[in-house]
Amino acid sequence: MSVGRVALWNYKTMKNEMCWVSGYKLLTDNKYSRIQLKRLDSSRNRLLLKLRKKIAKMKAEEQKPDSEENDSIKQIEQTYHGNPYSYFYQTLKAKNDEATK
Repeated sequence: MSVGRVALWNYKTMKNEMCWVSGYKLLTDNKYSRIQLKRLDSSRNRLLLKLRKKIAKMKAEEQKPDSEENDSIKQIEQTYHGNPYSYFYQTLKAKNDEATK
């Protein structure tokens, strides 16, 4: 998710180009590429959620090493980081937005 210093409030005004997007210049906007990029976004979000849960569990185990089970781990919800962090937006949507200007 390295996109520089872009944030949710300034991603439309700043030049926001991920280095790996340069490899997808020939990617066309069709239903298959849309589905694949959206699945890639979804997969990344699931992995980040899994990582956050694992870190929360590790922190809970550090705080309570004597307890048998940790029920104190809060349910962590999956967060949507928005367009500036989306593979779909970076490759297809931004290209379409520039073409319509």
